[in-house]
Amino acid sequence: MTRTQRLSAAVAGIGLLVMAVLAGYANFAVIERAAQATPHQIDLATLAMGIVAFLDVVVGIGVWGLFHIDARRSAAVAAGLRVIYAALLAWAVFRLATTAGDGPSRALAFQQVFAPAIGLFGIHLIVLAWPVAVTRFASPFVRRGLAAAVAVCGLGYVIDEATRLLLVHGTRMATVTFIGEVALMFWLIILAARGRD
Repeated sequence: MTRTQRLSAAVAGIGLLVMAVLAGYANFAVIERAAQATPHQIDLATLAMGIVAFLDVVVGIGVWGLFHIDARRSAAVAAGLRVIYAALLAWAVFRLATTAGDGPSRALAFQQVFAPAIGLFGIHLIVLAWPVAVTRFASPFVRRGLAAAVAVCGLGYVIDEATRLLLVHGTRMATVTFIGEVALMFWLIILAARGRD
């Protein structure tokens, strides 16, 4: 493992960890409960999601830096999709910050962009599964299992968004399949700490 790849793994892993905390607070504690949230809480959630959008770009770069030698094309596509998703998230955050009205009105403006973007994020994870599957930084058993978990996680997001568009209420598969993201995060952090194949 090169120094650049180790740094990329650390940046991506730590970025995902910070994002999990910030997005978890902003989405589940505030935006999804906007009717009970105070204006100050909505503003804090806006700031948190703005940081998350920035970190999504950083993680995308880290993903490319780690995997581009073993899987150049799929690593580039995965990183590009994550950056596009980050741009959509930034747009959603802008709407959350600038929409006039009460908490639910601001949350709705955010969700109208964020919800479709989640489908793109799921596609990013499905593409990312290939670089994970062929990486030389894990045993065949670990990399195949991790790749499957990441792909299933991405599929969960895609199905949630598809059912949201087709049905009155979409599924919430990602509330279970997100474990694939968590596994990837810990693997990246451990990989960076070990700094070897």
